[in-house]
Amino acid sequence: MISYFKRTIKDKKIKKLKFFEVGCWINVVRPTQKEISFLINRFGLDKQNLFSGLDQNELPRLDIVDKENEKDIYVFTKTVLDEPKKSLQTYLIVISKQFILTLSYEEPRFIKDILNNNIEFVTTQKLKCLIKLFSLINNEFETATINIVKIVNAKKSLTTDLREKDVNNLLEQEDILNGLVSSYYHMHLLYQRIMKRVKFFEADKEILEDLIVETTQGFDLCKSSLKTISNIRNYYLILLS
Repeated sequence: MISYFKRTIKDKKIKKLKFFEVGCWINVVRPTQKEISFLINRFGLDKQNLFSGLDQNELPRLDIVDKENEKDIYVFTKTVLDEPKKSLQTYLIVISKQFILTLSYEEPRFIKDILNNNIEFVTTQKLKCLIKLFSLINNEFETATINIVKIVNAKKSLTTDLREKDVNNLLEQEDILNGLVSSYYHMHLLYQRIMKRVKFFEADKEILEDLIVETTQGFDLCKSSLKTISNIRNYYLILLS
């Protein structure tokens, strides 16, 4: 599905458009092959990058594609899905001269907040929109990480009362944490690289720098929880022996 939205600095609310307009946001969710072909032919987007945006094994990264008298910026990120079990999906953000585009298989939860005007999203300010999406993605990761840490700490307090179902639950959290660790690491590299390759206003640079710090903190927190799970598992094995 391809939807068009627009909000200028003078508008109070974001509005849905019937057709493309310069300065709009193109929101693409679970596109068909026909819709992918349309995006390629209508907007000159890179075919491989669009398909990579739907590849759930894609890692966060930056790709800048040169076009006639302009560049398209492809930013591959990750977002957290509620189901199944806090899985991660690839989320592609494209910054072009005339528009900003997002593409994913499932629509992230924060999109509803944007469309309900709970979050300021001025589509004509494309780089500010990019920074806003980064912040929303970081918030999702932080929430998922904190929830898992709470579960791990609760199991840790059980000590001798640990049961098999508790350990199995921890192993599920371990899988999620491993995905978060990888995403935090590559998002950290992505933010650093995009600061070097893209010219932001100073205020936006400061936000990016804060996001880099947040990814480091999230990475460390996940690694610490993984170590705790390993210790609990080893302790449980000793109890069984």
